[in-house]
Amino acid sequence: MRLAGAAPESFESAPSLWLARDESGAGAVAHALRGVSVGRADECRVRLDGVCDRGAAESARGRFLLARIDDLARADDDEYYVYELVGCAVEDRTGRALGAVRGVCGHAAADLLIVADAAGREHLVPLARALLCEVDVAARRIVLDPPAGLFGERA
Repeated sequence: MRLAGAAPESFESAPSLWLARDESGAGAVAHALRGVSVGRADECRVRLDGVCDRGAAESARGRFLLARIDDLARADDDEYYVYELVGCAVEDRTGRALGAVRGVCGHAAADLLIVADAAGREHLVPLARALLCEVDVAARRIVLDPPAGLFGERA
């Protein structure tokens, strides 16, 4: 499984991207996309109209880069965008509810699903093939085979 979004090909077909102060996109400013290339590991670099020099780029630091969902490249099989996973119900192979995906965070070893259980406790689950039995984005459901203790149960 791979989270799409950091790869340049994810954005190449977007005519515009938006810079916003927060994830909500309130007050976002559209910029025509002029180019996209590979950056450091898990990064891509974008060239936007109106962000033409170092000063403009520095003023954009810390902003959220947003795209219209319809403008993103279609994810390959076994690839997912973060927005597709957030909100998915999570259960184990027996059908026991474990919680819902609240977010995804990057980690050096593997990206981590942030799963909030019914009590509101957060559990970090590595996005590893060994743990993921099924990801059904259309049904908003993820089935895991978690090791004992990951969700607080005793071995």
